[in-house]
Amino acid sequence: MSLPESTPKLALNHGLSFAELFTPEGLQKIDGLFLDRLRNHDARACDTLIAWREGREPLTPLQVSELLLTCGPVLDNFIAGLFGIKETLEASQQRTLAHDPVFHFTRPSSRNSNIVASRLDSYICPGRSGVPGATSSSPVATTSTRAET
Repeated sequence: MSLPESTPKLALNHGLSFAELFTPEGLQKIDGLFLDRLRNHDARACDTLIAWREGREPLTPLQVSELLLTCGPVLDNFIAGLFGIKETLEASQQRTLAHDPVFHFTRPSSRNSNIVASRLDSYICPGRSGVPGATSSSPVATTSTRAET
């Protein structure tokens, strides 16, 4: 079965071919392009990633997690650009976030954050933080000492 002539030829950006995805040289080229992108975005994370890969910088599990969280969005963007699907990825992300009430709750405004924190504090420790009679030495921080987000 042959493909119709109108079927577009699949191509990668950065002058790469799909065949290169299956060769060590092609993968090294892609990795180099990613590392360049990461360096432009966050040089420190790039240096840490390279040192960790080469075994020159041992990382704790928490440090590895932090590094992955730093590199992940850059990798997502790079892969989307490589395959020419940035617009599709962004549209998908917007649809996902639009239906995620947890995302909306975890990113409240500073004012709302302080109100929510105050209410939670008053339920956790009645008579202390966020209510009349609270003292600055209370174990639970008052809303006036919370950092603005």
